[in-house]
Amino acid sequence: EWQRISIRFQVPSLDAKGGFVGSDNAWWNKRSWIINLGGNSKPLWVDGLTVSYDDAGTDAYVPTAAIEVTADATLPGYQPSANILDPATPVPVRGIAFNPGTEAQTATLRFEQYDYTGTRRLADPIDHAISIPPGESVVVEQAISLIGRGLVIARVSVLQGDTLVHSSDQPLTALAFPKAATKHDNRERFGASFRSKHLAQAGQKIGLAWTRWYPHFNWATVQKDGPDSWAFPDETCEQLWAMGIAPTAVLHSTPKWAEGDGKSDKHLAKDMQWPADDPRWADLDGTVTDWDRYIVTLVTHYHGKPMVYEFANEPDIGKWDSDIYFALAKRTYQLIKRTDPAATMLVNETWPGVRGWTRSFAKKGGLDAMDGHSFHNYSPGHLATPGSMNDLRQLFRSYGDTEDRTEIWFNEGWMYVPTSIDYPAPPIIDMTAPEAAHVIVRSATMLFSEGLDKFITFHIGYGGHGKSWWDWVGSGTEWWDDHGNPTVAVGAYNGLCHFLGLSQPVQHIEAEQAELHVFDDLRNNRGVAVIWATANQVTLAIDTTELSAFDVMGNPLALPDPKQLALPTTGHPIYLVGLGDGTALAQRLAHLQVQKVDDGAFRVPEQWIGTEVRTSAGNPAMVDGAERWRFDQIWPDDPLKAENYKPLIWNGTTWVATDHSHGGQPAGKVTKGVATLTVRSPWNGNNGQKLSALSFIAPEAGSYRLSVDPALKNWDGKRKSVDLRLLHVNADGIVECERISVADGSMVELRAQPVTLAAGDRLVLVPAFSGLHIAGNLSLKNLHIIKE
Repeated sequence: EWQRISIRFQVPSLDAKGGFVGSDNAWWNKRSWIINLGGNSKPLWVDGLTVSYDDAGTDAYVPTAAIEVTADATLPGYQPSANILDPATPVPVRGIAFNPGTEAQTATLRFEQYDYTGTRRLADPIDHAISIPPGESVVVEQAISLIGRGLVIARVSVLQGDTLVHSSDQPLTALAFPKAATKHDNRERFGASFRSKHLAQAGQKIGLAWTRWYPHFNWATVQKDGPDSWAFPDETCEQLWAMGIAPTAVLHSTPKWAEGDGKSDKHLAKDMQWPADDPRWADLDGTVTDWDRYIVTLVTHYHGKPMVYEFANEPDIGKWDSDIYFALAKRTYQLIKRTDPAATMLVNETWPGVRGWTRSFAKKGGLDAMDGHSFHNYSPGHLATPGSMNDLRQLFRSYGDTEDRTEIWFNEGWMYVPTSIDYPAPPIIDMTAPEAAHVIVRSATMLFSEGLDKFITFHIGYGGHGKSWWDWVGSGTEWWDDHGNPTVAVGAYNGLCHFLGLSQPVQHIEAEQAELHVFDDLRNNRGVAVIWATANQVTLAIDTTELSAFDVMGNPLALPDPKQLALPTTGHPIYLVGLGDGTALAQRLAHLQVQKVDDGAFRVPEQWIGTEVRTSAGNPAMVDGAERWRFDQIWPDDPLKAENYKPLIWNGTTWVATDHSHGGQPAGKVTKGVATLTVRSPWNGNNGQKLSALSFIAPEAGSYRLSVDPALKNWDGKRKSVDLRLLHVNADGIVECERISVADGSMVELRAQPVTLAAGDRLVLVPAFSGLHIAGNLSLKNLHIIKE
C-alpha cells in the first residue's frame, strides 16, 4: 500500500558548546541530523523524499530525474558475515525504478559491475526492458556473479534509447585474498580493534592479526569485585587465538576498592601513593602492592600466549605526572619481564612523532622501561609523516638503541572512511572513497619504509550495526557504512595484509614524478613494489616481462607494454610483483632513482644528526675532515655580532638551544638533504627573536655563489612572511649580502650574487619574523653553493 507520509520537525536550539536535549557534544558539526521514521512494524519502501524549510516551501515532490532508480542487493547481513561475500555465489541485485511523472514510461534497466573507483567496467552489461505506470515503481532483480575483487560497485542505470536518465550504485565486497589464519604470527603488521566475535571473524578473513580494546584487560575489569576476585576474558581470547589474532592487554584504571582517598594521585592505588623519587619504586620484592599482584597474576595467567601488554593509555593527555608515569611504567615493565621474559610491553603517547612526553620519557631512561612505543591519530589525511617515524628512530638511537630493537606501533585511530553508496550521509572529511583507499595504502607503505612496525586501527565496526551518530559527525573510524556495507577500507587492508603484512622494506626509490617503495614479501616469497605517480600521465621505463600488477583491491591489471609502465592518476597506488625477492626487484627498478647532479656544489648532508644527546657534538657537520656546515642560535638576537652565535645542541631528533628559547625555538634540522630553520618572533613575557642560523664554512679562498629555494610554513600566529638574510662573516665582522621576503605557504628563489670568501669565512642564512606571536619553519630547498 503506497501512501504519502508527512513529518514536521523542529531543529533544536543549540547551546554555546553545540549540545542539545541535555547532551554536551562539542564535537558535533551542527549541520548533520538523523530523522528516524518509526512506529512501523514492516520496512518502509520510500519512492521519494522532499524537505522544505519553514512554511515557505512546497510539499510537492521534485524528482531527481524523469525516471529515478535505486540499486539494492540481498546481502547475507552484517551479522555474522559482515557482508563480505563469497564470489562463488551470485549476488541478487535489485533495480528499483520510480516514475514520478503523470504518463507511463518505457526504458531499459541496465546492470553493470565496476571497480572501486566507479570508472573501470569489469563485466558486460545486462539489460532489461521495463514499463512503469505513472507514480509507480518497478522492481527488477538480477543475479550478479562478481568478477572484481575488493569493493565492487554494482551499478543500475535507467536509459531511454542511448540517453542515460539516472543511475545508482550498490557496493559489494569479495576479498581478493581471503585469509584463514589459525595460528598467530608475531611478524604480522596489521590489526584492528573489534567489538564482537563476528567482526573478529571478518578481521581474520581480511588478514588482521592484532587487536586492541577487545577484550578488556584493565585492572578495574579483571579485579572488579575485590583483591581476591579474578575475571579473565579467556573465552574471547581463545576465540581470537583460534583465528590467529593476538590481543593487546591495556594495563590501566583502578578498581574502586583499590582507589585512593581522592586527594592523592588518581592514577595510583591507595597502597602505592609514593613520590617519584621513593626508593620503593625500584624494590620489586620489599613492598608488593595490589597493582603488582594484578600485573604478575595477569602475566602468569597468559604466560606464553600470543598477546602484547601496553602500559596506560594516552598519558600525555590523561593528566599524569610524567615522573610518576615513568616510575610506574618502569616498575610494571620489570614485573612483566621478570614473570615472562619473552613478553612485549609498549608505552604510549597520543600523537605521532616525537613530542615532549616521549622525549621526556626517553631522557629519564625510558628505553629500559619498554619494548615498544605506540601512538594514536584521528586526523584526516595521512596517518603520520615519514619524517615523524624517522624522528622516533633517531630519538631512540640517540639514547642507545643502536640496533633499532624498540618497536614503533600505531594502535588507535585513524580516519573516517566514506561509503561508496550514492547519496550518502554528509561525510566528515573532504575525500572520496577511492581517495581514502589510496591514502590508506600510501600511508602504510611510506611509514613501513621509515620504520613503523605495526599498524592497528581503532574500532572498525560495531557488534550489531554499521555506523553510529558519532561516526557521521565525529571522528568515526568504522569500515562499514550505516547500511552495513563494507567500505573501501575492507578491500584496501586485505590487499595490504596480503602484500605487506609479512614484509621487510628493501628500498625507497624516488623517480621522476613517481614514488616506488620496494619490499620483501615474506608471505609469498617475492619482491613487491608499491608505486604511485606524483603527477598525471606518468609512464616509467620498466621491463615488465614476468612482472604482474594489481590495484589496491587486489584486481589484476594488464601490462600491455613490455618496456614501460603507465601509472594511474596522481596518488593512485598499484602493486608491482616480481618473481625474485625484494632485492632483485629493487635492482630492476634502481635506474628510476633520480640522480643528484654531481656539479661540484656544496650541499648539506643527507642526514645530519648529533653523536651525543644534550651536547653540540656533531655540530658543525664535518666534510673531508673539516668543518663545513653549522647550526647556530643567535642570542641576543642581533645577527650582525659574531659573539651572539652559539652552536645548537642535539636533543635526539633536532638541533635546539640550551637557553633563551621559547616553545622549542630556535631549532634546526636536516631531513633527506633539506635543511629547515625554525624560528619564533617575540612573545608577551618572552622578548627577543628566537633565531636559528645555518652557516656554510668555506674550505678555501675563492668566489662562492649560493642558490636556494626557501619555503615557509607558519604554524603559530597569523599568516605572515619571513625575512631571509644572507650574511658574510669573516675576521673583520659581519655584513649583509642580500635579503628576500618569503610569504607563508609559498616558495621563492634566491640566486645570490657571488661572494669572495677566505678560507674559514662563513655564508650565513638567518630568517626572522616581524611582529609578535609568530612561529614557523623555513625549509631551505635545493640549497647548494658553487665555487666559481
